[in-house]
Amino acid sequence: MQLRHILIPFIFAIVAASSFHEAAAMSDYPKAREILPDIFRELEKPKTLYCSCPLIFKNNTYYPNLKACNYQVRRQSQKQLASKITVEHIVPAWEFGKQFSCWKKGGRKHCSVSDDLFMEMEGDLHNLYPSVGEVNQDRSNFRFSEWNATNKTYGKCQTVIDFKHRRVQPQPAARGIIARAYLYMQDRYGLKISKNQQKLFKAWDSKYPPDANECKRNELILKVQGNQNPFVSRKCKGQENLKDIKEEPLDNFEQLFKDIFSL
Repeated sequence: MQLRHILIPFIFAIVAASSFHEAAAMSDYPKAREILPDIFRELEKPKTLYCSCPLIFKNNTYYPNLKACNYQVRRQSQKQLASKITVEHIVPAWEFGKQFSCWKKGGRKHCSVSDDLFMEMEGDLHNLYPSVGEVNQDRSNFRFSEWNATNKTYGKCQTVIDFKHRRVQPQPAARGIIARAYLYMQDRYGLKISKNQQKLFKAWDSKYPPDANECKRNELILKVQGNQNPFVSRKCKGQENLKDIKEEPLDNFEQLFKDIFSL
């Protein structure tokens, strides 16, 4: 009996710590941004989303190899920004945030501290990808599109941004990743997508299937965040039967409680 009284508070502390850690991985954007380099470090020759610039890792961070991808800075005032990696929300925070009442009260800053669901969406690793800082900033919250654009604003980077019409034609290598991120956010959170965008993303999903890195990224996020992107899993060899693991830690603790109370 004495042993049980000693162990119960200790187990409660473990459960609380575990739950906090999991919640941080699921719903904390700063934590997700911190985890992202470790995920991409495990991939084979990882590159940025829009321009396929190789990622160079140093300590706990990373930066783009602009020379290797023949990137040219669009504006010299953004040269320093271009040399950095910033984390791109494929589905912009503005796009899903405007669907929340908290957005009307204070925008992203207010939602990031007041709405649990928004915080989970903001920090969802399946929607985050490293990008050249300048391109990420230029993309803003412009919609994705495809119109056979050929203008090369950023050197040999194949992504084209049409500032006048607020649209972006991503490079072919990014289109499947983008499509599956949008379809995932729609499926998991009920994100509203127009019929034209839905049609485009389904076409991209079909035309540009996941490569080995996208499949591995999906598995790594599953281990850290506890859930997969089913639009990736169903197209990756060996991932067809993947299951979310978010609830497994609690199941283990429930068994531990049963063992303690049987003492």
